[in-house]
Amino acid sequence: MAAPVVSRPPAGTFHKDDSRGGFTLTDKAQWAQWAKGIAVTLVVLGVVALITVAIVTYNERQRVERLRQQWDKVYLALKGKVRPEDRIAAYESLAETLKGSPAHACVLMELGRLQFDEAINAAKLPEDRKAALDKATELFKLVATTEPYSSNPEFGPLAVDGYATALEQAGNYDAAISLLEDNLPKLDKQSHFLYTKLAAQLGRVYWLRSKYPTVDEASKQPKSDPAKDGEKAREVLSEVLRVSASREERSKWREQAEYIKSLVEKRGKALPEGTPVPPVKPPAPPTPPATPGKAAPKPDQKAEPKKDEAKKEEPKKDEAKKEDAKKDEPKKN
Repeated sequence: MAAPVVSRPPAGTFHKDDSRGGFTLTDKAQWAQWAKGIAVTLVVLGVVALITVAIVTYNERQRVERLRQQWDKVYLALKGKVRPEDRIAAYESLAETLKGSPAHACVLMELGRLQFDEAINAAKLPEDRKAALDKATELFKLVATTEPYSSNPEFGPLAVDGYATALEQAGNYDAAISLLEDNLPKLDKQSHFLYTKLAAQLGRVYWLRSKYPTVDEASKQPKSDPAKDGEKAREVLSEVLRVSASREERSKWREQAEYIKSLVEKRGKALPEGTPVPPVKPPAPPTPPATPGKAAPKPDQKAEPKKDEAKKEEPKKDEAKKEDAKKDEPKKN
């Protein structure tokens, strides 16, 4: 009789039946490796985040420190400087050392403002005033047309305002109008604080060009139509006064805009175009009603006192004689 054959499972790792659910040892090892990799990745990301925060904080502190040092230079250079000549010299020395910084833009703007004040100073000689106006124009132009200053919302519009004013002072109305018309659409009509002022300035320059147009040297004819410039000035000023009516602001530019608009407004034959509106006369004080049988007193003459009051004020003649007689009587021992 043959010996029975006994079957044995093959030698190897223990394998649990997948049909019952659960994990094998191989799956557990793979999950352990994945967990270890995730933990290492998180640690590395945390370290990188800390390093990034530290670098950003350090750079921000360095930037703030540089700005502080730049403004300290401005303060120390201007300390004790009162006369315009001394302040101009101080700003010119600072402009060479602060290039490319916000402090540099502020220095250029202040230097342009001081030069413009010298240009409109009637006590200066004409050649000195012209030289100061040329310097102010170049400084405002540098800030208004050069990056990173022109795109800066704090310096760009202010530089455009100064540049247009300098061109207007020089009589270059064509360049001033082109500059304002190119930069006004970049500003928000409702929220920007300089939009209404620059729009009123545009209307004023149009009005000035209608009065003093640029004459062509060859043909001796004006390059622009004064009638169209006056119409454009009326249109621009009407719009800016309408937009700013709800703000309830009474500034110099608004008063000037209202006055110029009254000059270019079409008012008919009673008040021709180009003449200011006459001031309103205050009403005369009312006269008191006249009583019957008695003339009303004129406003310049004082009312006559009544007869009874005059009699009361005059002393009686008999009382005056009695007082004199008492004075003349001899005194008794």
